[in-house]
Amino acid sequence: MNDPHVETLYYLVKQKEDVSYENAQPLLGETDNFHVILNSKEAVFKMKKHFATDQEARTIVDEYLKRYKIIIDIEHSPDELSFVFERSEIIDRNPIVNGCNVILPHITIEEKAAIAGIIIPFQNRVKFPELPKRFALSTDVETLYLRYKLYKEGRELITSMSYMCLTVIQASAEGKNTKEQRENAVKKYNIHPDILKTLGDLCSMKGDRAEARKTTNRNYIPLTPQERNWIESVIKIFIRRLGEYADDPDAHLNLLTMSSLPPL
Repeated sequence: MNDPHVETLYYLVKQKEDVSYENAQPLLGETDNFHVILNSKEAVFKMKKHFATDQEARTIVDEYLKRYKIIIDIEHSPDELSFVFERSEIIDRNPIVNGCNVILPHITIEEKAAIAGIIIPFQNRVKFPELPKRFALSTDVETLYLRYKLYKEGRELITSMSYMCLTVIQASAEGKNTKEQRENAVKKYNIHPDILKTLGDLCSMKGDRAEARKTTNRNYIPLTPQERNWIESVIKIFIRRLGEYADDPDAHLNLLTMSSLPPL
């Protein structure tokens, strides 16, 4: 090709066996780099900017889908939807055929994933989660998401997961000691101090013999269902808040208060 240009990237949408998005309306989105249309079968990216190779274009799209997958996972459940690159369409913007310039399509197929098995829809989703807008990736975002995902998969305890997430948030705000770090985190992410204090108390002082991080005279106090739900909600909100901050550290962030969370 004289002047290759990636026109479109296609990704297969894979659904977990207990979820169906067949009744969900297609979702349209746009960034500076592409237009996207998502349905239950595929995600199609029409490139707006010039990319000479599908690898260049995929670098942009794959990062976008990684952000979107985190949003899906914390809104519903881990790996409810996944995206597998299927093919690209590349044109030559300046081909020479018999002395004339013409545009000839070129299709590259790198990977095609078959969705095997029978889908048993226990959850019928009527809409897709919103596409990522004010949400960027950072090391801290990915750390919180990884620990939350491990917890949801049953590979980590809720107390250790939430303590790690709290530690990451406070350490990211820096400070001479834990108290100063927590105060700085409150300001940096606009989170009411009661949220951080309550989370710290729950993950440090509560838990049965399998989950407790600390104990006094072997006095184990299990977390209640309401407390577990509250902790999960806090961590999901923290992942979003850190993603918002990573997208634009100077943007105004609405104050997160206890009223933003389920009752304890």
